[in-house]
Amino acid sequence: MHHFLAAIDTFFQRYQSRVERLTAISITMNAIVDPISGVIYSSPYYAIQDIPLADKIQEKTGVAVFLQHSVTAWTMAESLYGAAKNNTDILQIVIDDIVGAGVVTNGKTLHSNSHSAVEIGHTKVIDSQTQCYCGAKGCLETEISIPQLIKKAQHLAQENPTSILNQYPITVETLCDAVLIGDKQALDIINLVAQRLGFILAVMVNIFNPQKILIGSPLCRAKSALFPLILSSIQHHVLPRYAHNLVIEETELRNKGTLPAASLVKEALYNGSLLLELMQG
Repeated sequence: MHHFLAAIDTFFQRYQSRVERLTAISITMNAIVDPISGVIYSSPYYAIQDIPLADKIQEKTGVAVFLQHSVTAWTMAESLYGAAKNNTDILQIVIDDIVGAGVVTNGKTLHSNSHSAVEIGHTKVIDSQTQCYCGAKGCLETEISIPQLIKKAQHLAQENPTSILNQYPITVETLCDAVLIGDKQALDIINLVAQRLGFILAVMVNIFNPQKILIGSPLCRAKSALFPLILSSIQHHVLPRYAHNLVIEETELRNKGTLPAASLVKEALYNGSLLLELMQG
């Protein structure tokens, strides 16, 4: 916390002539957070617990501070500026170092004002001895996150010397390229992703009946193979009329920059919370 506040202090000193126009600070992170109280409860990447981050920063700077889970904020940005700007009902799935989801229903982002998140990554999908950082075993994240897929690819490459996967160092890019070439082992991995994810998405489609599913992932390099497999898996499990016009697309804001954080401020302008913060001083 000390280093974080020191960095903010340095920023304010460096840009002293401009900060008088600053009205809010937005922070997004992969953690269990409470957007209302501005508290970080825990994070898989840092040894932190119950940190009142927003209050600490607001005390330091005197400006409003908004805190949000990174996937939720990214979903808000796609809804406002990206691939879902013309849709009122979407699901967004993130497959990266983490596996998460965001939901927009009737134009509103689900859980944007609570510490809950759509934690599909911590849904048990298989009996497994692989321990997840959440404490459970067999979580979706331990099956299809990018680090886990790389491990699976390395294992399959060792067992199958003729696989294309053995020709280059295994990265998510070379895995996707092997999928597009038609390598059997790479296709087995991408089929696993589609099957594991498709079942959970089918449940979500039955509940929310979205117009569109967005996928944000390095795996989108192989989207021509991956997306039809996911859609087929969903259609196998879902209420047929809900899947009839369902579309799967890549997120537009893959290299997200500051748009998710900016979305928090825009949302605060819409719902009046930023105005309230400014009036309170």
